Amino acid sequence: GGRMATRRTLSTRFDHGAQFYRLKKDIAELHQGWSQKELSVSWFHSEQGEHWCARTGMTALAKSMTNGLEIGLEKQISKIIFDNGQWTIVSDKNEKWNCLNLILSSPLPQTVKLLEETSRLNGFDNPKYLQLKKIEYTKALIALITFKDQWSINNHGYEEFDSGDFFSIADQNKKVVSEINAHTLTMSADFSEENFELSDDVILSKILSSFSSQYPGIAIEEAELKKWRYCKPKTQDQNLFCEMAPNLY
Repeated sequence: GGRMATRRTLSTRFDHGAQFYRLKKDIAELHQGWSQKELSVSWFHSEQGEHWCARTGMTALAKSMTNGLEIGLEKQISKIIFDNGQWTIVSDKNEKWNCLNLILSSPLPQTVKLLEETSRLNGFDNPKYLQLKKIEYTKALIALITFKDQWSINNHGYEEFDSGDFFSIADQNKKVVSEINAHTLTMSADFSEENFELSDDVILSKILSSFSSQYPGIAIEEAELKKWRYCKPKTQDQNLFCEMAPNLY
């Protein structure tokens, strides 16, 4: 699911990537399909519109789009080669797949690294490539937390913060993902950047300390750390996609 990430841990489920989606023109057809299959549910409404989530976690929405497709998991692509009008994708275990059209949807820093390591595109000076190469991403540190007693940030269970250590707090029970009192705490870009390379134990301790400082008296049952090295692009290209080489998008 990529950013639509759901994890089973601490005796429940957590969405630890995208917490919701808002209905926009470019996903209207997807939303209709999810609704017909009863996969999506309205979570809450704000001035930005209706916020939708998935009954069993956001990954369910991504999985519903893979019906009839051959999916390879836990594959790391080391290079791509163009020869005789087709692309060959090579994994770090020397597995190979051939295709006429190739779409790369990984975060741009990972895509750029792959292109740079590909002999076909070594020294590639396409202006668009150079422009995409400059796009950087924020990092995100995320704590998955269960509490000893019932608690929620507000009535609908979601809050974003304009300043401080936190970016958002999402109540997984109120969005029907978890059957118990569980929350996803996403830290701010500044906090995440400052602490990302510390050990996991130290990071989690700092997150829980910050939470307890802001919400004293809330007893934490268990907690687990998740990390996104590529969370949100600091700048965006105006195009949804671009053709970097023949049939390579």
